Amino acid sequence: MPATIQDAADTIADTSARPHPVNVEAGERPLTDVTAAALREAKAKFDVRAEAAMVKAKAALKTARAEAVKRSAQGVEVVRERPYAALGAALFVGFVLGHLISANRPQVIYLRDPR
Repeated sequence: MPATIQDAADTIADTSARPHPVNVEAGERPLTDVTAAALREAKAKFDVRAEAAMVKAKAALKTARAEAVKRSAQGVEVVRERPYAALGAALFVGFVLGHLISANRPQVIYLRDPR
């Protein structure tokens, strides 16, 4: 048992500074080797999953672009066939959006007193 606090601190410092014994003959490996191996394995799994996600995302982007081009062509065709209906629809959508955006503003108009 340490006699003083300083002796106790020295004992703790000596114990923590020494590496933990590893029995190599029993197949044990140092903790740093085990940790490094686990990190390499986790990185490899992550890389595989990230690559699979990237392939899926690229395929989805390609499909979305093709669909956007297709819908855009359909929209142009509809506007050319019925220009006044398209103009009316655009005005209606603008009117509704304008009211939705201005809904947070007070709708009261204050007039000055004529005095």
